Amino acid sequence: MQFSCEGNKGNWLALYIFGFLKAVVSFILVIVGLVLITHSKSDCEEITRCYTEHGYEECKAGEVYMCWTRSRSVVQCDHEQQFLSDMSTNFGIALLIGGLFGLASGTLGGLSAHQKLQRWLGISMGLDIFLMVFAVLMFLICSTMAGEFENACAIMEMHGTDDLATSCWEPIVDDLCAWSGLFGTATTCFLTAFLVELGSAITDCTACCCCPPIDAHWAVQQQVPVAMAGGTIVVGNPIGTSAPPGAIIGNDKPKVVD
Repeated sequence: MQFSCEGNKGNWLALYIFGFLKAVVSFILVIVGLVLITHSKSDCEEITRCYTEHGYEECKAGEVYMCWTRSRSVVQCDHEQQFLSDMSTNFGIALLIGGLFGLASGTLGGLSAHQKLQRWLGISMGLDIFLMVFAVLMFLICSTMAGEFENACAIMEMHGTDDLATSCWEPIVDDLCAWSGLFGTATTCFLTAFLVELGSAITDCTACCCCPPIDAHWAVQQQVPVAMAGGTIVVGNPIGTSAPPGAIIGNDKPKVVD
């Protein structure tokens, strides 16, 4: 396969490059999305077992200190963990959908460059614009979530080193910090995806509308016939001639324009 930048043919090479980049970034989004979807919540019963091992008993009527209650530990923990698990699943689905659309866009971009067909290029450009807006929104949301998780993780880790009983929450803290890392990775992926989709959308628009390659069938120079040797283009069937419509008469021989 030979590439040439003459006559805007460099657009074909750019489509191949951006198609590959979109495929790589989208594949990473799919992986991160699957990790978020399959991320299981922590077992809150481990907290009560840890309390018991460290000498803390379940609170009896009237007791407040040096004991634990199921409503403040297991029930509250289960509620929070279920909320985080549902949120993680929803974000994972969003990442998975965005990654799949990105893979489709990258495939269509490479296919349009290979087959030089405008319909694939048009669909790819539409997907690029959609994914560009989607990436911006998800970047803002994921960056906010990553910052919140990171702050909560830092606070819980700081208090976890002060009290022996608080150390029983260490699995929950580790799980929260893991979510912070996943959302941080998603934030970086969406920022990269936005930049790639922006470059790809510009390339698609250039190849499709502004500066189409010279060998593209929708290029203007491909659609305008050139009369050779001073000939005249025949529109219709002139009287007294047998030249078919669309022929060029010159040098006493009609030339049919494709």
